[in-house]
Amino acid sequence: MTATGGVSYQWSLPSYSQTITVSPATTTTYTVTVTGTNGCTATDEVKVVVDNVFPTASAGMDQIVSCTSSEATLTASGGGSYSWSNGSTTSQIVTQLGGTYTVTVTEQTAVRVQMK
Repeated sequence: MTATGGVSYQWSLPSYSQTITVSPATTTTYTVTVTGTNGCTATDEVKVVVDNVFPTASAGMDQIVSCTSSEATLTASGGGSYSWSNGSTTSQIVTQLGGTYTVTVTEQTAVRVQMK
């Protein structure tokens, strides 16, 4: 976040720079006090809203690899990133080996910035 319009800046966290970078785990309001060349001050707030929405994961139906069907395509959905038990990180894998495959689905955190 960048404050403008002054010659010095004081944020609610320990920072006196014009620009700060934050990564809050929960919704947090930051306050900045800006001092102008004439010594007058103004204060503003910025609210960073963190939406931790859990994904609805789906890996599709079970499939059978046999002599007549030599491969299975497994497709996961419902998230922003995927991690399969075979090491793949795409939403879809093709396998020619029987077994159990698991997928971890992670939704990317949405961050909104509200300025007052």
